[in-house]
Amino acid sequence: MAEDERDMNRLISKRLAAENYSVDSCYDGIQVLEYLECAEYDGIILDIMMPRMDGIQVLKRIRGQNCQIPVLLLTARDSIEDRVCGLDAGADDYLVKPFAFEELLARIRVMLRKPASVKTNIYRVADLEVISQLLMLSRADQGRAKIIREQVDFSELTQMVVEEAQERAGEKNMTIQADIGEGLTLLGDEILLIRFWMNLLNNAIAYGKTGGTIQVSLKSWGEEIAGEIRDDGIGISQEALPHIWERFYQEDPSRTERESSGLGLPMVQWIVKEHGGVIQVSSMKGEGTCFYFSFPKIEKK
Repeated sequence: MAEDERDMNRLISKRLAAENYSVDSCYDGIQVLEYLECAEYDGIILDIMMPRMDGIQVLKRIRGQNCQIPVLLLTARDSIEDRVCGLDAGADDYLVKPFAFEELLARIRVMLRKPASVKTNIYRVADLEVISQLLMLSRADQGRAKIIREQVDFSELTQMVVEEAQERAGEKNMTIQADIGEGLTLLGDEILLIRFWMNLLNNAIAYGKTGGTIQVSLKSWGEEIAGEIRDDGIGISQEALPHIWERFYQEDPSRTERESSGLGLPMVQWIVKEHGGVIQVSSMKGEGTCFYFSFPKIEKK
């Protein structure tokens, strides 16, 4: 598992270990090559943006040495050019951040089932993301959703996700401004809370205006953690606002063109409720949208 963002690396490695995978973690491209000299692996999860040597350079190096270990690339970049570059460099699959952990597991299973010489030409299956979120919501409806509750530094988690999203926002010349209070802690599922922020940030990037600004804030408010995310994009009509939490709801065709599944906001609402919080939205068509929320706060131990 090669990912330079240490919190993300730790979270993914921990969840993979819980699924009975044996995982070695490293944080830059040179370390990947050093690990490969010392041990044999069944697969590699490789982030593209890493220090010292990026994922594409690592991939070209190991393929040049006739190493056929299956490689799954992770990246925040989702342009066709980036995907083609990764696949041409020798990747077996390509997963765009943010992703659901269930999707990562599915892709690992497929990757490990294939002979090392067989390559896939599927680099992003939007339907798999839809299925993943729908499956989670369906399990929630039946009371079968698996939630791992532990003390979470929500300040650090928020900062981590904002930094991950900044690269994608930059592709639209957008800026994310973050005002995050320190040491804000809650009891919750780290992976779901990452999904919470990723869905909200993806929504703001998708419907924010090119060259615009996304504002993220998180602060202590009595016994709660209060936060908001605000964009200056296309906004939502007053008639549509009550329906945005409905599954598969699309206000207009432009949402479909932007690859919206119609499940991101229902997923956000469910995650908030599961953590004892509340979330609301205000918006003006043509002016932008603000989601504001609160979670119960706990003292950091």
